[in-house]
Amino acid sequence: LLLSQAGTPQLRRTYFVAFCRAALGPDASDAAVEAAVAQLLPRLQRIWRLPWDNRRKEVLWLLLYDGIPTAARMHKTDSRCACGVAGPGRLHHFWECGVAQAVVDALSLCLRGIALLRSDVWLCASPAGIHSEVWEVVCLCALVAMDYGRLAGFKLLLQGRSPGPPLVAPLQRLVVAKFWDLLADFCAVKAAPHAWQSALQGDHPFVSYHPSSHLWRVSRTP
Repeated sequence: LLLSQAGTPQLRRTYFVAFCRAALGPDASDAAVEAAVAQLLPRLQRIWRLPWDNRRKEVLWLLLYDGIPTAARMHKTDSRCACGVAGPGRLHHFWECGVAQAVVDALSLCLRGIALLRSDVWLCASPAGIHSEVWEVVCLCALVAMDYGRLAGFKLLLQGRSPGPPLVAPLQRLVVAKFWDLLADFCAVKAAPHAWQSALQGDHPFVSYHPSSHLWRVSRTP
Protein backbone atom coordinates (compact mmCIF):
# COMPACT_ATOMS: atom_id res chain seq x y z
CA LEU A 1 0.00 0.00 0.00
CA LEU A 2 2.82 2.41 0.88
CA LEU A 3 4.68 1.66 -2.31
CA SER A 4 1.52 2.12 -4.37
CA GLN A 5 1.39 5.73 -3.21
CA ALA A 6 4.17 6.42 -5.68
CA GLY A 7 1.57 6.37 -8.46
CA THR A 8 2.97 7.21 -11.85
CA PRO A 9 6.69 7.98 -12.27
CA GLN A 10 5.76 11.62 -12.86
CA LEU A 11 3.78 11.83 -9.63
CA ARG A 12 6.52 10.07 -7.70
CA ARG A 13 9.05 12.54 -9.04
CA THR A 14 6.87 15.44 -7.88
CA TYR A 15 6.90 14.06 -4.34
CA PHE A 16 10.61 13.29 -4.47
CA VAL A 17 11.51 16.80 -5.63
CA ALA A 18 9.35 18.41 -2.95
CA PHE A 19 10.81 16.17 -0.25
CA CYS A 20 14.42 16.71 -1.31
CA ARG A 21 13.92 20.47 -1.48
CA ALA A 22 12.38 20.42 2.01
CA ALA A 23 15.31 18.33 3.25
CA LEU A 24 17.99 20.51 1.67
CA GLY A 25 16.34 23.83 2.48
CA PRO A 26 14.96 26.67 0.34
CA ASP A 27 18.42 27.90 -0.64
CA ALA A 28 19.41 24.62 -2.29
CA SER A 29 20.22 24.83 -5.98
CA ASP A 30 18.21 22.95 -8.56
CA ALA A 31 21.31 20.87 -9.31
CA ALA A 32 21.61 19.82 -5.66
CA VAL A 33 17.93 18.86 -5.55
CA GLU A 34 18.25 16.84 -8.75
CA ALA A 35 21.31 15.03 -7.37
CA ALA A 36 19.39 14.16 -4.19
CA VAL A 37 16.39 12.93 -6.18
CA ALA A 38 18.63 10.66 -8.27
CA GLN A 39 20.04 9.04 -5.13
CA LEU A 40 16.74 8.70 -3.30
CA LEU A 41 15.02 5.83 -5.12
CA PRO A 42 17.93 3.34 -5.02
CA ARG A 43 18.42 4.22 -1.35
CA LEU A 44 14.76 3.56 -0.59
CA GLN A 45 14.89 0.26 -2.46
CA ARG A 46 17.94 -0.81 -0.45
CA ILE A 47 16.28 0.17 2.82
CA TRP A 48 13.10 -1.72 1.98
CA ARG A 49 15.10 -4.91 1.34
CA LEU A 50 16.49 -4.93 4.88
CA PRO A 51 15.23 -8.04 6.73
CA TRP A 52 13.74 -5.92 9.50
CA ASP A 53 10.19 -5.19 10.59
CA ASN A 54 8.67 -3.00 7.88
CA ARG A 55 6.96 -0.89 10.55
CA ARG A 56 10.40 0.56 11.24
CA LYS A 57 10.58 1.78 7.66
CA GLU A 58 7.09 3.23 7.19
CA VAL A 59 7.73 6.61 8.83
CA LEU A 60 10.33 7.45 6.19
CA TRP A 61 7.88 6.66 3.38
CA LEU A 62 5.08 8.61 5.00
CA LEU A 63 7.42 11.53 5.62
CA LEU A 64 8.51 11.48 1.99
CA TYR A 65 4.94 11.60 0.71
CA ASP A 66 3.86 14.06 3.42
CA GLY A 67 1.44 11.40 4.60
CA ILE A 68 1.90 11.85 8.35
CA PRO A 69 -1.27 13.45 9.79
CA THR A 70 0.32 16.58 11.22
CA ALA A 71 -1.71 19.63 12.13
CA ALA A 72 -0.37 21.50 9.09
CA ARG A 73 -1.31 18.70 6.71
CA MET A 74 -4.78 18.39 8.29
CA HIS A 75 -5.20 22.20 8.20
CA LYS A 76 -5.74 22.36 11.97
CA THR A 77 -4.14 25.71 12.69
CA ASP A 78 -5.42 25.71 16.28
CA SER A 79 -3.71 22.40 17.09
CA ARG A 80 -0.41 22.62 18.96
CA CYS A 81 2.75 20.63 19.38
CA ALA A 82 3.79 19.58 22.88
CA CYS A 83 6.34 22.39 22.76
CA GLY A 84 3.59 24.97 22.13
CA VAL A 85 4.05 25.70 18.41
CA ALA A 86 0.71 26.12 16.63
CA GLY A 87 -0.14 24.16 13.48
CA PRO A 88 3.09 22.12 13.30
CA GLY A 89 3.97 20.23 10.13
CA ARG A 90 6.56 17.63 9.15
CA LEU A 91 9.40 20.15 9.25
CA HIS A 92 8.62 20.97 12.85
CA HIS A 93 7.99 17.45 14.18
CA PHE A 94 10.95 15.90 12.37
CA TRP A 95 13.52 18.63 12.83
CA GLU A 96 12.69 21.95 14.45
CA CYS A 97 10.92 20.77 17.61
CA GLY A 98 13.03 20.38 20.75
CA VAL A 99 11.82 16.78 20.98
CA ALA A 100 13.18 15.97 17.53
CA GLN A 101 16.38 17.88 18.26
CA ALA A 102 17.02 15.65 21.28
CA VAL A 103 17.39 12.74 18.85
CA VAL A 104 19.62 14.81 16.57
CA ASP A 105 21.79 15.72 19.55
CA ALA A 106 22.15 12.04 20.46
CA LEU A 107 23.31 11.28 16.91
CA SER A 108 25.73 14.20 16.96
CA LEU A 109 27.19 13.10 20.30
CA CYS A 110 27.86 9.62 18.92
CA LEU A 111 29.58 11.29 15.95
CA ARG A 112 31.96 13.20 18.26
CA GLY A 113 29.99 16.40 18.02
CA ILE A 114 29.58 16.61 14.24
CA ALA A 115 26.81 19.09 13.45
CA LEU A 116 24.16 17.33 11.40
CA LEU A 117 22.04 18.86 8.67
CA ARG A 118 18.41 18.04 8.12
CA SER A 119 19.34 16.47 4.79
CA ASP A 120 21.74 14.08 6.56
CA VAL A 121 18.79 12.56 8.41
CA TRP A 122 15.88 12.97 6.03
CA LEU A 123 17.81 11.79 2.98
CA CYS A 124 19.85 9.22 4.96
CA ALA A 125 23.06 10.73 3.57
CA SER A 126 25.89 9.43 5.74
CA PRO A 127 28.52 11.73 7.27
CA ALA A 128 32.17 11.05 6.46
CA GLY A 129 33.52 7.93 8.11
CA ILE A 130 30.14 6.32 8.74
CA HIS A 131 29.10 3.16 6.92
CA SER A 132 26.42 4.40 4.51
CA GLU A 133 23.99 1.53 5.07
CA VAL A 134 24.37 1.65 8.83
CA TRP A 135 23.53 5.33 8.65
CA GLU A 136 20.36 4.49 6.76
CA VAL A 137 19.29 2.29 9.67
CA VAL A 138 20.28 5.02 12.14
CA CYS A 139 18.09 7.49 10.25
CA LEU A 140 15.15 5.08 10.24
CA CYS A 141 15.48 4.72 14.02
CA ALA A 142 15.80 8.48 14.44
CA LEU A 143 12.68 9.26 12.40
CA VAL A 144 10.63 6.58 14.15
CA ALA A 145 11.75 7.97 17.52
CA MET A 146 10.76 11.49 16.48
CA ASP A 147 7.35 10.27 15.41
CA TYR A 148 7.02 8.38 18.70
CA GLY A 149 7.63 11.66 20.49
CA ARG A 150 5.07 13.45 18.31
CA LEU A 151 2.39 10.91 19.20
CA ALA A 152 3.32 10.78 22.89
CA GLY A 153 3.12 14.57 23.10
CA PHE A 154 -0.26 14.59 21.38
CA LYS A 155 -1.60 12.04 23.89
CA LEU A 156 -0.40 14.13 26.81
CA LEU A 157 -2.11 17.20 25.40
CA LEU A 158 -5.34 15.23 25.05
CA GLN A 159 -5.02 14.37 28.73
CA GLY A 160 -5.08 18.06 29.55
CA ARG A 161 -1.38 18.73 29.97
CA SER A 162 -0.19 22.21 29.05
CA PRO A 163 2.33 22.55 26.21
CA GLY A 164 5.74 24.00 26.94
CA PRO A 165 9.19 23.17 28.34
CA PRO A 166 7.93 21.13 31.33
CA LEU A 167 6.25 18.79 28.88
CA VAL A 168 9.12 18.73 26.38
CA ALA A 169 11.85 17.62 28.80
CA PRO A 170 10.42 14.15 29.57
CA LEU A 171 9.56 13.67 25.90
CA GLN A 172 13.18 14.36 24.99
CA ARG A 173 14.35 11.60 27.32
CA LEU A 174 11.66 9.32 25.94
CA VAL A 175 12.62 9.73 22.29
CA VAL A 176 16.34 9.28 22.90
CA ALA A 177 15.63 6.04 24.78
CA LYS A 178 13.32 4.96 21.94
CA PHE A 179 16.08 5.60 19.38
CA TRP A 180 18.57 3.38 21.20
CA ASP A 181 15.92 0.71 21.79
CA LEU A 182 15.19 0.56 18.07
CA LEU A 183 18.89 0.25 17.23
CA ALA A 184 19.23 -2.49 19.85
CA ASP A 185 16.30 -4.30 18.25
CA PHE A 186 18.03 -4.14 14.87
CA CYS A 187 21.10 -5.78 16.40
CA ALA A 188 19.13 -8.33 18.41
CA VAL A 189 17.23 -9.71 15.42
CA LYS A 190 20.46 -9.81 13.38
CA ALA A 191 18.95 -7.79 10.55
CA ALA A 192 22.35 -6.55 9.40
CA PRO A 193 23.50 -8.11 6.11
CA HIS A 194 26.46 -10.49 6.35
CA ALA A 195 28.45 -8.20 4.05
CA TRP A 196 28.60 -5.56 6.79
CA GLN A 197 30.64 -7.70 9.18
CA SER A 198 34.12 -6.97 7.85
CA ALA A 199 33.51 -3.22 7.71
CA LEU A 200 31.96 -2.85 11.17
CA GLN A 201 34.45 -4.54 13.45
CA GLY A 202 36.02 -2.42 16.15
CA ASP A 203 34.61 0.89 17.35
CA HIS A 204 32.31 1.93 14.52
CA PRO A 205 29.66 4.35 15.86
CA PHE A 206 26.10 3.14 16.45
CA VAL A 207 26.54 -0.50 15.38
CA SER A 208 29.56 -2.79 15.49
CA TYR A 209 30.21 -6.47 14.89
CA HIS A 210 32.18 -8.64 17.29
CA PRO A 211 33.51 -11.74 15.52
CA SER A 212 34.57 -13.49 18.73
CA SER A 213 30.95 -13.69 19.88
CA HIS A 214 29.31 -13.41 16.43
CA LEU A 215 27.12 -10.66 17.83
CA TRP A 216 26.02 -7.23 16.69
CA ARG A 217 26.16 -4.58 19.37
CA VAL A 218 25.02 -1.01 19.82
CA SER A 219 27.87 1.48 20.21
CA ARG A 220 26.60 4.48 22.18
CA THR A 221 29.83 6.31 22.95
CA PRO A 222 32.01 8.29 20.53
